[in-house]
Amino acid sequence: MATIDTLRRLVPAMATVSDSACNEWLADASAELPTEPWPTDIWPRAVCYLAGHSYLRSLAAAMAGTGSGGSGAVTSESAGGMSRGYGSFSGSTSASGDAYYETTPAGVEFLRLRRTHCVVEGTIEVDTTYALRDG
Repeated sequence: MATIDTLRRLVPAMATVSDSACNEWLADASAELPTEPWPTDIWPRAVCYLAGHSYLRSLAAAMAGTGSGGSGAVTSESAGGMSRGYGSFSGSTSASGDAYYETTPAGVEFLRLRRTHCVVEGTIEVDTTYALRDG
C-alpha cells in the first residue's frame, strides 16, 4: 500500500503538502495504475511516483499561469559543491507517451520503475501463410 510517508520520502516536493491532499493524490494515482503487471513490492512506489508526478505537473501548470515557471527533470548534478540543475518545464499537456513522464523527476523515476520491473507481454503474430507462398 502506498503511504504518505513513502510519498514524501520519494517525492520531497510533497513534504509540506497536507495529509489530506497527499491522500487524494495517492488515491488518484492508485485508481489510474492497475496492480498488474507490477510486482507487488514495487507497485506502491510506482503509485507514489505517479502521484508525485501528477502533483508536480499540476503545480508547474499553476505556476506557469502566474508566470513563475517551474522546473523539469534533473539535467545535471554535482557532488562536492551540492548542485543540481533542472531543465525547463512548461505546464503544457502536449507531451504524450513516455515524454509526458519525462517532464518531472518523479515521472522519470516512475518510468525507470516501469522499464525495470514491468514486463508487458506483447503479441507476436506468426505468419502462417509463409509455407504457402511461391518463390
